[in-house]
Amino acid sequence: MGIARRPGLYIGCAIWLAAFGARAQTLANAFEQAWLRDPIAATLDARGAEASARADAASATTPGPAAASFGVLSDRMNR
Repeated sequence: MGIARRPGLYIGCAIWLAAFGARAQTLANAFEQAWLRDPIAATLDARGAEASARADAASATTPGPAAASFGVLSDRMNR
């Protein structure tokens, strides 16, 4: 399983690294590019924003919308 047995694999990896390795200058840049392309990362950011909005709403003076209800009690039947 040395280099002589899988030359196509190594040539393919070398071509891939030459084509895509030049885009990322640093490791941090490579991770940031991968994070921006990941669809799960986008949902995690949205869920984090939703969680912070819910926490802000829960810590407000009135956690829900203000509501008022009025009712009348009477001892008369069907009037």
